[in-house]
Amino acid sequence: MAIEVGYVGSKGTKLTRLYDANQGRDFAINNPAFPQYAAVDVFSGGANSTYNGLQTTVRLQQFHGFSGFSTYTWSKSLDGASDGINFNFANAAFPQDSTNLPAEKGPSTFDTRHRWTTAINYTVPEAHFLPHVLAAGWQMNSIITVQSGRPINIITSAGGVNSNFVERPDIVPGMNPILSHWTPTTGYLNPNAFAFPAITARDPNGYFGNLGRDDIFGPGFWNLDFSLSKNFQLWERLQLQFRSEFFNIFNHPNFALPTNVITPGSGPAGVITQTPDVAQGNPGLGGGGPRVVQFGLRLQF
Repeated sequence: MAIEVGYVGSKGTKLTRLYDANQGRDFAINNPAFPQYAAVDVFSGGANSTYNGLQTTVRLQQFHGFSGFSTYTWSKSLDGASDGINFNFANAAFPQDSTNLPAEKGPSTFDTRHRWTTAINYTVPEAHFLPHVLAAGWQMNSIITVQSGRPINIITSAGGVNSNFVERPDIVPGMNPILSHWTPTTGYLNPNAFAFPAITARDPNGYFGNLGRDDIFGPGFWNLDFSLSKNFQLWERLQLQFRSEFFNIFNHPNFALPTNVITPGSGPAGVITQTPDVAQGNPGLGGGGPRVVQFGLRLQF
């Protein structure tokens, strides 16, 4: 058995992001700096990022037929903009307030705080009361993946300053923003935990909510894949392998992030319509979809 423990850290500077150079620079936020123009989007290199992670791995080699590994990562990724041009994540590059970019620092859109993956292989001992051709060559394999949810970039259905469509809500004190018994159809978020931004001296038009960027995380993920294989030795250098594979063997439902646009006080909020593999635009085996069973034959020489 071998155990590895490590720290991984990184820092990014001058990362790309967007901001509106024509947003008003005083309390009259609705008055653009150049009123003859609408929003003036600037593609800048003003974002930064940090990543800190504890990574642990345990490896096992041939112990009573078992071998495999188990890894756990505890990490945090922070940045000011996770996607410079909103290519992979909507509303990931544009700030709520272009005059206050430091307020955009928060969890990265892809931040995954906890992830555990374990893969185990087991060579089944030969059952001597059966014929050799049936009893030998069996192997079982399993892969389990468990991870915490990723951030939801929650914004309101209002237009935001200069119609930038990035207006975060206010948080209602004492209210849990996540429904305790949520379902995909009732919604993941509690609409009564949010309010439209309050009108203040600094924000006379109610454009800037106090919910931090990516402060609320979506549902977690766990999946177990299992396979059973049998090797038939046909000749000295020719082997036939039969495989039966069960992806998401327990048919456990995994869900993608909920819709991030909400109307505070009105539900449902955060409806979930996709599984993770579909949300990524690449439905595939082991990516969070329903159970899939497949059988195969492999000739090895």
